[in-house]
Amino acid sequence: MNWNPSYSYATLPSGAKDVPPYWVVLTTPVPQDKGLPHFSDIHIWNIHASGAKAAFEVSAYPEAPLQNFRLDHLDIQADTAGHVADAKNWSMQDNVIHTSDGTKLSFDRDLGLKKDVPFGEPN
Repeated sequence: MNWNPSYSYATLPSGAKDVPPYWVVLTTPVPQDKGLPHFSDIHIWNIHASGAKAAFEVSAYPEAPLQNFRLDHLDIQADTAGHVADAKNWSMQDNVIHTSDGTKLSFDRDLGLKKDVPFGEPN
């Protein structure tokens, strides 16, 4: 999941000397075929958020989509709705997203969005 590029792709500070060995490890890029994370079977529910810039800013990879996420009973107040990219088999029910700019959540490269899943624990 490309959760935050400023953290995911860290670099050593310019001119850094005598850095701890683990800094080198943390800043060494991992080849894509060796390290794409996979997230699946996630259930998020009963969340209230206010004052957010964006309700959702979710990006994965086409070759490692975020699979089987279930979001229900969310109440989010944000400036904008945002987007979800590379999601597969997501379900959303009984959510309220209030946005200042009137936008609706968009799904880029949606691989199957379900909207009518009963509330409760995942099967």
